[in-house]
Amino acid sequence: MTVLSIASWSLAGLAAAWGADALLRRQRRWRQIEVALASWRAATPLDRRREFEAGATANPTSAAHHFLCGCACLRSGDVAAAARAFGAAHHADYRLESAALLTFACLKASVDGAARDELRRKVSETWEEMRRPHLGADRIERSLLEGLARDSSRPPEARSELPSAIDPAVLLDLVIGLPARAAARTTIP
Repeated sequence: MTVLSIASWSLAGLAAAWGADALLRRQRRWRQIEVALASWRAATPLDRRREFEAGATANPTSAAHHFLCGCACLRSGDVAAAARAFGAAHHADYRLESAALLTFACLKASVDGAARDELRRKVSETWEEMRRPHLGADRIERSLLEGLARDSSRPPEARSELPSAIDPAVLLDLVIGLPARAAARTTIP
């Protein structure tokens, strides 16, 4: 064997190892999403914050647990805690554009002492400042948002299919558990 063929075999082995590692990371990400959404569906709305704070502590690399913890915190009215949880979700998975958007919007709202009602304006402003990121473009992020859209604790008229383009108002409606105004294209029974 020549040095060149040995080097090419070594590179092929490294590429295969890297590909296998990427596949395992992707599978782990999907499992975390499935577990987190199953926990979200199983918990009562009153227990979700406590459950997801514990889940995020137990699974510090699970962006899904942190993201849903942020949702639970917002639904309980704690904007500052929601900012921390969404920040941890974005830190755990940089592809979650909605987590980044919600982190900054919640931080602005908590610094300004804005009420949760004012959060809608902060989310919209932050979305513009971030140059209108395509929310829900990542499959994992979209799965999280679809799980929120189909949340059985929401009234039937609030459950909906997500549109292909998710705007900030739809995102906030999903996160805080209100009927998604612009998202309600198809009601799910």
